[in-house]
Amino acid sequence: MSAAEAMYESSPENIAALCNYSLYLHVGLHDMDKAAVLYNECLDRMRARGGDNAFVLYSYAIFVARTNGEYMGYVARARDAEQRYNKRSITNEAIYEVANAYYRQVAISQQSVSAWHNYALCR
Repeated sequence: MSAAEAMYESSPENIAALCNYSLYLHVGLHDMDKAAVLYNECLDRMRARGGDNAFVLYSYAIFVARTNGEYMGYVARARDAEQRYNKRSITNEAIYEVANAYYRQVAISQQSVSAWHNYALCR
């Protein structure tokens, strides 16, 4: 069991655990069916909380692009959310760099077309 899965299993109400596990399913395991369900849960929780979250929207945009869906609307929303967030002390660009590093690490370790495709979309 991965750390992301363990965190989600122990605390499924935790939005960070849900987002990280969704990303792990998509990027690490390439389990697109399960990732789709959990990404939709991320979006539902984001809507319920109010306000867009750039991390969720960027991750979902990459997922949708990877599964041949229309993703540019999510990228635009993520950029808007990022601009609002940039008024704070830490930028979402810095936060998403952690995800970017994860995409890269998986691509290097798996050496698969799918993993490299995800990393290219992330860039």
